[in-house]
Amino acid sequence: MLMTPGRNKVAPRQEMAGSRSSFEPEARLRANSVRLSHASIGTNAMEKLQMKMVLEKATDAHSIGKDMAKMLAVIVIPLVALTVMSALSLATTVSQLRDSQATLEAISASDRMTDLILALQVERGLTATFVSSNRTGAELSNTLREKRSSTDRAVNLLETLSELQVSGEVISTKNGLLSALDRYRQTVDTVEDVLPIANVINFYTDINHQLLIGALTLSTNLKEGSLWPRIVCKDGLLQTADLYGIQRALGSSFYAGCSLSPENLEWFRNLLSSGDSQITTVFAYSEQTAALYTDLVRSKDPAESHINTMRQEIILGGNPCESSGEEQARLMSDYWFGNMTIFVDIVANVIFEETDSVRRDIDAIIAGAVQAVVVHVTVLSLTITISLSLGVFQLWQAKRLLGKVGKYARILDKKTQELATEKRTTEKLLYQMMPRSVADQLRQKKELIAEEFSSVTIYFSDIVEFTSLAARSTPMEVVTLLNELYCMFDNCIDMYDVYKVETIGDAYMVASGLPEPTANHACEIACMALDLLREVQLFRIPHLPAESLSLRVGLHSGSCVAGVAGIKMPRYCLFGDTVNTASRMESTGKAQRIQISGATWDELVNKAPPRKRKFVIVPRETTVVKGKGAMQTYWLTEEPREDLGPVRRVVVSPGMCD
Repeated sequence: MLMTPGRNKVAPRQEMAGSRSSFEPEARLRANSVRLSHASIGTNAMEKLQMKMVLEKATDAHSIGKDMAKMLAVIVIPLVALTVMSALSLATTVSQLRDSQATLEAISASDRMTDLILALQVERGLTATFVSSNRTGAELSNTLREKRSSTDRAVNLLETLSELQVSGEVISTKNGLLSALDRYRQTVDTVEDVLPIANVINFYTDINHQLLIGALTLSTNLKEGSLWPRIVCKDGLLQTADLYGIQRALGSSFYAGCSLSPENLEWFRNLLSSGDSQITTVFAYSEQTAALYTDLVRSKDPAESHINTMRQEIILGGNPCESSGEEQARLMSDYWFGNMTIFVDIVANVIFEETDSVRRDIDAIIAGAVQAVVVHVTVLSLTITISLSLGVFQLWQAKRLLGKVGKYARILDKKTQELATEKRTTEKLLYQMMPRSVADQLRQKKELIAEEFSSVTIYFSDIVEFTSLAARSTPMEVVTLLNELYCMFDNCIDMYDVYKVETIGDAYMVASGLPEPTANHACEIACMALDLLREVQLFRIPHLPAESLSLRVGLHSGSCVAGVAGIKMPRYCLFGDTVNTASRMESTGKAQRIQISGATWDELVNKAPPRKRKFVIVPRETTVVKGKGAMQTYWLTEEPREDLGPVRRVVVSPGMCD
């Protein structure tokens, strides 16, 4: 809107300037013609005729237009030709750049898929061994739980998941896959359920097979043709790793379970043949990959000769528990699993090395494409700029542009001042959302490192029967209620050395001892909690003035870690068991009561400095806390209460928190 009046004011001057420029050359030429006519009296008639023709041609609008068109063509034709050539070359380069970037993204997605497949292979082998050993062995059970966690992390790292058939159920989400895995794991862990080894192996193998198809599909969508052989080699190695993984599971089950069924034994024989053929075929695509595999096998020294001997023993069948003893068979199961894991890890390392090599090559291609794009754009820009600068019109445009730049500079100065004002407002709001030191690091784009605090006290409170109250209120009434209540809370906590962490619905979380450590954190939180209980008794619900609110409060002291979580809308969050326990103190408490843990009791009674306020700490009956078991907790108040019953009261001596 600021530019429109400016154009309207300039337009008449442009029209006038254009009118003068169109008439003045013709007038000058005619005047010159008259002067030349007077000067040519002494020349012959032929010379006069030729001069007249030249002047007429020079003053003829049609001739001038043709000459201008020729001059313009001299400039425009090479410019258009060069522009078209540069544009075509630029389009080709941009297409190559786009394809290379798509290939890089597909390889990254394939890497995450590979991690999941390898994790499932390990879990498959351990699960088969666990079932074969009749679900005994604490060390094996602990290892299996760790590998299950690794599998879950690999699933969560996936960006997308194509449809999978798992036990007859169609799954298309990561949560669905995690749920299916958890259900099967519960079946595995149930001692009463009898699971054939083939069932265990096939469950994970079916999932891996579908994931392998997904990884191969990603490879088929790659458009960078020069890297095809190495990508095919990488995918083939992933299939080889899966074959080795099944061998690992069957062989470990053979020793742990003392035998294999005829079907599983035949399966093992086929896997040996398939694995050897597969790896030979894969290495035909890349000699570099074959050499890398050979070097890794030599460096790892996985006792290949002994593994081959054990393979022959498995192929022959029999009962290793009878021939070698159950204890020796169990050791041989661990030995087989460990050495086959080395083989699988070698294949996995080759896959990752090959992927990194492909990624480096793609990065080089992208760098070259970007450089070519820059060169083409630079050449094209220079050509257009030089060509346009040949005419007076371009100079006039440049002058006009400078005028606009000056105008925009003034506008920019005004906007800069407005931006500075908005920046100060934003900083003020940011400092209210998180500690100033953390906010400054975030604004300076520094790496935010989580900080551990050895001793803090955390406060959790919840409104009793809030769900029932919300059901009887409109959403706007609920928002108004919480806003007025929390404004009152915020004004109250400003009197204490505490930090408000967050409010979620009717939950209110405050901590003391962070982000600046203080020795009086338990006292500060305790005094604040007592004041909030007193204030909430005086508070009246705006739309239900006849009713009052009740709080359920819990306190706990201990260590925690604090830091900023997230990129979009970052928040200062607390992590650790102390947070969970404080929440449990609140959830297991009672209305208008403050329940504290033994750690907070110790801080208030034994470690805190003298207080001005008199606390009454009453032991509560043993409370069962989720995730903690039975805990001794306490009620915190200021004055003795008759409804506490005949229990021993621990009265803290008077003093000051400071």
